[in-house]
Formats: sequence, C-alpha cells, structure tokens
Amino acid sequence: MNFFTSDQHFWHQRVIAYCQRPFSSLDEMHDGLIERCNSLVRPSDTLYVVGDFSFGSTKQTQATIERLNGYKILIRGNHDKGHTDMKWTRLGFSEVLTNSLVKIGEKPVWLSHYPYTGHEHDARTFNTQLDDDGSILLHGHVHRTWKQKGRMINVGVDAWDFSPVGEDTLIELISQLMETTL
Repeated sequence: MNFFTSDQHFWHQRVIAYCQRPFSSLDEMHDGLIERCNSLVRPSDTLYVVGDFSFGSTKQTQATIERLNGYKILIRGNHDKGHTDMKWTRLGFSEVLTNSLVKIGEKPVWLSHYPYTGHEHDARTFNTQLDDDGSILLHGHVHRTWKQKGRMINVGVDAWDFSPVGEDTLIELISQLMETTL
C-alpha cells in the first residue's frame, strides 16, 4: 500500500504556532506525527513524503527517519534543499526526487511539493511549480486545512489530522473528483 504526506516540519521550532498545531511541544508533535504515521504505514508499505520533512540536524533528522515505517521516498520541498540527494539517502530515504508521476488506481497522478502554477502562487517557487496539464496533482506546501481544490489534492499533515493519506482514500477522492469535473 502507498501512503502520501507532506509538511511534517520535524524540528521546526515555530511550526506549532505558525500552523496552529494542537501540540504543546516539539517532542509531543514528533511523537504524535510518528505514532499516527506508523499506525497506518507498515514496514512493507511505501511512504511518499511530498516535501518539507525536517529542519533538524543531520543526527536529529536521521533518527526521525529511522523511527518511521515503510520504504520512504522524498519529493523535495523548499525546505529540503539543505542536503544533497545522496545525503538524504544516507539519512534513510530510499529515493529522492524533485517530482514524480505515479499511478493511483488507474489514474496518472503528479507528485510535487508545490501546487500548480497560478494556485497559491509564491514568487520564490515559480520555477519549481508544475504547469497544470489537466492531471491530478498531490502536493503540500500550503499549510492549509483544505484537502482538494480542482484537480489538486493537498496531502499536507495539517489537512489530514497529522496523518498520511492512504492510496485507498485517494482512489475514492479521485473517483469523486473525476465524476464532478467531467
């Protein structure tokens, strides 16, 4: 089974206040995010982290990755640029990508940290946003609680009760989305 998540911001001192997350400390947030993730993701599953994983030191980040179940794939976000792909793999990610095209059910779906160009526009990310080609897009970056806008699905933890989204949930959401947009 595949799972998708983004914007955990492990070790980010200000994210609790910035995103109004219901945690009293970083330790509580870390434990909560990891516990919720591991309650869904089994060691044999694949976990796509769609950007902005950790602000921690190399040692802190590696320890966090090691606590998570699954084959872990990082889709780089704007806060993941501090390490090379090789370093991210040494820390525990099996693959590191800028974006990726995957199949969810029978549908091709883009994975990118950023929403499509023109949505939630941020001048700093303009060159890294995908153009809307009519495909479904799973993304993060926005730190909002909305789950879906048009063909974009926000897999950020702030939208999904601080848990990854399972492929089965996404298949159902994409099916509903296709019915309403055709």
